[in-house]
Amino acid sequence: RSHAVVDDTEDPMPPAREVGRGRFAPRLLEAIDRCLRLRGAERIQGSRELLEALRVSGDQSAAAVSVDASEPYTERPVAVGIGEHSGSGATVPEPRNARRWAGWMTLASVAVGLCLALATWWSLGSSWTNSLDMEFVWIPAGEFQMGTPMHGGTDYDDETRHVVRISRGFWLGKYEVMQREWGAAMGTNPSEFLDCGPRCPVDGVSWEDAQAFIRELNERESGSGYEYRLPTEAEWEYAARAGTTGIRYGELDEVAWHSGNGEEATHTVGQKRANAWGLHDMLGNVSEWTGDWYGEYASGLVTDPQGPSTGSYRVFRGGSWYFNARAVRSANRSYNSPSARSNYIGFRLIRTK
Repeated sequence: RSHAVVDDTEDPMPPAREVGRGRFAPRLLEAIDRCLRLRGAERIQGSRELLEALRVSGDQSAAAVSVDASEPYTERPVAVGIGEHSGSGATVPEPRNARRWAGWMTLASVAVGLCLALATWWSLGSSWTNSLDMEFVWIPAGEFQMGTPMHGGTDYDDETRHVVRISRGFWLGKYEVMQREWGAAMGTNPSEFLDCGPRCPVDGVSWEDAQAFIRELNERESGSGYEYRLPTEAEWEYAARAGTTGIRYGELDEVAWHSGNGEEATHTVGQKRANAWGLHDMLGNVSEWTGDWYGEYASGLVTDPQGPSTGSYRVFRGGSWYFNARAVRSANRSYNSPSARSNYIGFRLIRTK
């Protein structure tokens, strides 16, 4: 069906209003068709909108819900107490179309499930673009194992593995913030690798510089109902892993520019293979500032951790063209002063409500 939309050819799935004509209420069939539309703007977005689509307005008769409102009453025995009256005594009329109504409600429940399932499925890998043409990818809520399991050594003492719950989904930049995006907002370009081009990640920016960019972007899009910020460490690692539990979300050279293949420079974003959620360069190219102060991880299950409330250093993640393979890992942590600038550090943004 997706190919049909892309190729502008006939949808291979026949509409419910044709398949179910004469068997189910037209209003229900139309609602199901709206739930199953591939184009997001045309699709029912949730249970509230679906119920509105199914509701019969006050000036409509029951015939709008029932396909055949002229179906005659049937009779059934009266139940007396707990046991059923087995004689030929009094009877009461069964409500017209009771079985049809039960079937209609069952199908309505299925339609609600379809709407919600399709909304979840469609959101995975879907993207959104802002006023600077920065592309964002939807990251669903979930739990993951953050950090690195210990193997008898102390190399990764600050990466103690623990369970983290991300309670709300969020939109994360598909790419690192590019030089052209920084220039459009700030009117400058601090990058050392200017020859790399406008679609290369901005570098040479401190954590404080990233905050200035965020303030400018939030001001530009004020009144939109959403804001931008740096991801927390937990959000960053959760998004980078995209459901994986290993050292990286793919083979090193397939997903990252590092000291072994980066030729001591940044590269145009998006050339390396994306992770399962459609994010590019989460590892390598430039390291990425997060919003957290550097400190020890909490132990046990934590929900939406924000890191320490104060500190001396801000955390950046992902490794870079300057780092060797050991440091280009999903769990690796690095840190520096908030005012420090380096030609191997950039950032990407989260969009929140």
